[in-house]
Amino acid sequence: MVMPSVDIFQSALRKAKRVLPTKGIANVAKRERNRGAKQLDALMKELAVPLRGYIENFPKRIYLHPYERSLIELTFGAGNYEEVLKKVDALRKKVVSVGKEHASLCAKSLSKKEAEERLTEGLEKLQEIFKCEGQAIDDLLYIAKTLRAMPVVDLEMPTLCLVGAPNVGKSSLVRLLSTGKPEVCNYPFTTRGILMGHITLDYQHFQVTDTPGLLKRCDASLHLSITFLLSLCTRKRGQKTGIIWKS
Repeated sequence: MVMPSVDIFQSALRKAKRVLPTKGIANVAKRERNRGAKQLDALMKELAVPLRGYIENFPKRIYLHPYERSLIELTFGAGNYEEVLKKVDALRKKVVSVGKEHASLCAKSLSKKEAEERLTEGLEKLQEIFKCEGQAIDDLLYIAKTLRAMPVVDLEMPTLCLVGAPNVGKSSLVRLLSTGKPEVCNYPFTTRGILMGHITLDYQHFQVTDTPGLLKRCDASLHLSITFLLSLCTRKRGQKTGIIWKS
């Protein structure tokens, strides 16, 4: 789960400040620079590790099904999904580079006071980086929430897709036939996205799809319905798909 950038930094900072110097160092200056270097290194790792996890766990666009790729592009804009992931990775690399640099400077301090100053500088620098560039993490959090709210389509299951003009009864039919519960009102454009329902008939399972009403104009609703229809053509041979046009 993606955390807000502020929460990531505050959690990492609390853990880093609990790091103690190596036991057995009698010299005060050596002990302080050891503590400072270890805390900066710990903060760098606590920040970088979750970012690396986000990058690895979010699916690469090229490996997604054509339907999923099209849905992501329509929802977030062309190239924005990949751009956010690149920014998060760039932030991770910067945190690692700056963290290592300041930890090394702290380890080379000649006095206790200098070690404390190096530690403070390093902490402030990492905080500044997260404050200036942490928006990429918050953008990724928004993407994660949006992806979780998207309909889950079983690409192996036979699919029935209802397509047609607004306010002709597509949603009512989905509610009647399946487990889907789309909103039904007596005015058009109630359905604004792809909604799924499921049917079990003679021990066979089917999924039913409600789509936004189609109009003769270029808008997001039109594109979303067409995207789903085009995805049906990419299914493997032997899979069943069907389209009902309501007007």
